[in-house]
Amino acid sequence: VSDLVDGLIRLMENNHVGPFNLGNPGEFTMLELAQVVKETIDSSARIEFKENTADDPHKRKPDITKA
Repeated sequence: VSDLVDGLIRLMENNHVGPFNLGNPGEFTMLELAQVVKETIDSSARIEFKENTADDPHKRKPDITKA
């Protein structure tokens, strides 16, 4: 998270105009993300599973070519 915050601060201090991608090139599942959020926010929280929508991406990996 700290690297994302650093990136956002640098972006705000810069005169960049146009799209800019911030992210980590690593791929992770939504379950892995939910587990991190759960442990960070409330370890007693329950993770709910729902059916994917038709347009739900199967992989979530940010495009950092403009990072």
